[in-house]
Amino acid sequence: MKKFILFWPAFLLAVCLSAGSRPKPKPLHFGIFVHYLYNLQNTKLPWNQGKVTSWDQCVNDLDVDKLASELAEIHADYLIITTGQNQKYLCFPDSTYEAITGYPRGQATSHRDLISDLYTALNKRGIKLFLYSTGDGPSGDAQASKALNNPTSRMKPGSNFKTDEPWVKSWAVIIKSISMQYKDKITGWWFDGCYGFIDYNDALLENFQTAAKAGNKNALVAFNFLGPQDVISIGTIGNYTAGESDKFASPPDIKLTDKKVKWHLLSYLGTYWARPGARYSADYMSSYIDKVAANNGMVTLDVCLLRDGSIDSAQYSFLKKIRNPAVN
Repeated sequence: MKKFILFWPAFLLAVCLSAGSRPKPKPLHFGIFVHYLYNLQNTKLPWNQGKVTSWDQCVNDLDVDKLASELAEIHADYLIITTGQNQKYLCFPDSTYEAITGYPRGQATSHRDLISDLYTALNKRGIKLFLYSTGDGPSGDAQASKALNNPTSRMKPGSNFKTDEPWVKSWAVIIKSISMQYKDKITGWWFDGCYGFIDYNDALLENFQTAAKAGNKNALVAFNFLGPQDVISIGTIGNYTAGESDKFASPPDIKLTDKKVKWHLLSYLGTYWARPGARYSADYMSSYIDKVAANNGMVTLDVCLLRDGSIDSAQYSFLKKIRNPAVN
């Protein structure tokens, strides 16, 4: 006991010096967005690479180390991946979602915890992980919609989706469950389809923001409130702009930093969302990314992700060329 007391001050000093010498978090300037969905990676070429199975097996087939290695090679700071979109499927297990919807694990959710596996592979390489969710949840699935009080379960056939408080509070339970499950493994969230023209507002979106930050109070949150915009603006609450655009052209607005909102733009590298190809020259994209980084903004490129976890080979070669000077 005497020895412990003798060396305790020295131990505290070492800890303090160690904490003070820790590097600052890496700035987030350049990231990749991938649509990972049942109706892509498990049903359609080129995404499914010719393989159709159960969703559970599809999730098992994604090689997280392959994806993480490719992201590291192109010097991506972060990855945004869809947790699901419109359908019942989630790419991870979630007991709350399973209990409410009545879908057993392996049917709508997966046995494999893809998010944890992906986090581990990315974290080894210093790459952050963001999750994508939507404002309409599993609106295309009757069972999940009814169980979650989704407006589609109460609408007349052919009606356009309109949000309401009962649905938002119900879906926030699922968002909170996901947030608590992964905590600080998740650096941020990108919420799609939270449009003002379907009756979303700050008061409703605060439910999602609170839920998303339940497991990590420092998580960044963006809401796609305006839809595609060529000139990026805040639109609603959040820590960074959703920034959905049909082109890489809008310059960063450094004035947003005065409002503690980080400027961010998201668009597709290929011919459309999740499609292969590159519609810009290497020189243009390289210059644009550099300009955004110089103004402390974020730019995210949507690419074509294949079932095995690789990026479309032509896009991968293009990205290596613009992000790695050693690649000819």
